[in-house]
Amino acid sequence: MFLAVRTPEFYSFIRHVLAVAIIGGSLVATSSEAGEVAGPIVGAWGGDRLNLILGVEGGKLDYDCGSGSINEPVRIDSLGRFTVRGAHTPHHAGPELTDWAATTRAATYDGRVFGAVLELRVLIDDEAIVRSYRLDKNHKVKLIRCR
Repeated sequence: MFLAVRTPEFYSFIRHVLAVAIIGGSLVATSSEAGEVAGPIVGAWGGDRLNLILGVEGGKLDYDCGSGSINEPVRIDSLGRFTVRGAHTPHHAGPELTDWAATTRAATYDGRVFGAVLELRVLIDDEAIVRSYRLDKNHKVKLIRCR
């Protein structure tokens, strides 16, 4: 059906096409916003003096001079991002004294997964320094312990 230009039918047709385009575009935009992906990410990641093992309930981090834990499943959104809470325990050089107790502090781990790379940022609650790491999937680094 051919509609002549500048007729009421033509303008009605254009309004319908635009309405469908706007509704369709908003549905696509809504579905591509950062939403949680089903199931946690799992596996081993390593690099930058850090090894990370993620399981379905959380994870374990081993640094040269510290350790950490993630206390919840790591679920990425549609853009590969995540933020989880956990703990960080620094270690020190030399022997540990029998009466020495490690100071475990709350930490926030956030990052992004793209392909076989995980970029991780660690923020320990009472520090202003953000530590950044680039980890590769199925890669394990040899740690040089400070103890």
